[in-house]
Amino acid sequence: MRTLAQRPSILQAWIAGLNGHPNTIRKIAGDVGQVFYAAVDDGIIARNPLATPPGSRRVIQKPDAVKTEAVPWTAAQVADVAAGLPDVPLAGPVLPILAEHIRHTRPSR
Repeated sequence: MRTLAQRPSILQAWIAGLNGHPNTIRKIAGDVGQVFYAAVDDGIIARNPLATPPGSRRVIQKPDAVKTEAVPWTAAQVADVAAGLPDVPLAGPVLPILAEHIRHTRPSR
């Protein structure tokens, strides 16, 4: 971790090599940044290499965010996910009820 904090170029190369949607890559980089913040809080490293200090240029470049439109799940998709969940007090009964509600209130595509 100390090496990564001292060599932002390693992180830049890692981010550049990630495959996926730009928003997903930004999310991954943000999550890794949170790990570095925890390491700073624990005194393991002095600064977060993914953070941009005020008044300095950004060292690590992340892909630009892409505005996308949310596509809601179909009732069948909700039911499939619900069927695969463990029977827990909240998720177990809620998702099948939601799927049934969607099935009856949305026109089929």
